[in-house]
Amino acid sequence: MIRKSARQALSAKQAVLVNIAAVAAAIAASMMIMLFMGMNPLTVYGKIISGSLGSAYRFRETVNKAIPLTVLSLGTGIAFKMKFWNIGAEGQFYMGAFGATWAVMLFPEMPAPVLIPLMTAAGFAFGGLFALIPAALKIKWGASETLVTLMLNYIAQKWVGYLQYGPWRDPK
Repeated sequence: MIRKSARQALSAKQAVLVNIAAVAAAIAASMMIMLFMGMNPLTVYGKIISGSLGSAYRFRETVNKAIPLTVLSLGTGIAFKMKFWNIGAEGQFYMGAFGATWAVMLFPEMPAPVLIPLMTAAGFAFGGLFALIPAALKIKWGASETLVTLMLNYIAQKWVGYLQYGPWRDPK
């Protein structure tokens, strides 16, 4: 007979050890896959590190890519705490970028001290409104927010791509 019981809370030391063990297991598993593929894991990891941190330019680009990912992770963590399985942060980011860009295009001559807060507000508004779509579908029809947010990522990417290479393309 299978019996369910509540998991005992871990001490701070145990939680750190569990996290270290999880990272070590992930690294070991990826090393095993690389070995099966005939690659040297140490060479691969060395190239990953030199490719992301090997020069000032590479380091800047790594940080440049990490900042939006970190912000998206923090926002997704808040949604997960509320038991809302939002995996559509990327689409919401795209729609926020769309809103900020639209604000610039509506008011191109506006001074930067006014335009930047306007862009920020537009980005928050458009990203937030895009997040309301799966929430409304969940409330109205019980749709899976996981699937809806995932599919909306593609819609946002295609919309921004359409604007980038279509109507908003620089004529020069």
